[in-house]
Amino acid sequence: IVTGFFGGMGGCAMIGQSLINVKSGGRGRLSGVTAALTLQGAVANAPALLVLGDSDAVWQGAALPLSLAALGAAGCELLVAADATQLLSTDASGAAAVPIAVPNDPALLDAPFFEQFAVLDPAANSFGFAFSNAGAAVVGY
Repeated sequence: IVTGFFGGMGGCAMIGQSLINVKSGGRGRLSGVTAALTLQGAVANAPALLVLGDSDAVWQGAALPLSLAALGAAGCELLVAADATQLLSTDASGAAAVPIAVPNDPALLDAPFFEQFAVLDPAANSFGFAFSNAGAAVVGY
């Protein structure tokens, strides 16, 4: 799995880097591959949402990045397609880790995926959420 970072405005508010830590993998070797998506610098002991998607350009017909100012999150953007989500919680240091197992399916080879975190933070803005920057990865490299 190859990883990289991108981002329009880089998320917003109080969240630090959204990091992808790769545990194992290689081109053509899919079984047993797990990527650990980690969040650091968020509010401690807070509900959070991992957003996963297959695009950083468009989601349901809307161009990305998508400004969240209309929701009360001025300066925040949705940077990835919200095709799948997972609820989680940050720990006492404001960190969270989510292992993502890649199925042993050759059809996934070369498939890109993108991720971003949202964390409940009433002090961040009137929407009540802070957003991370985003990560990108390709399965199989």
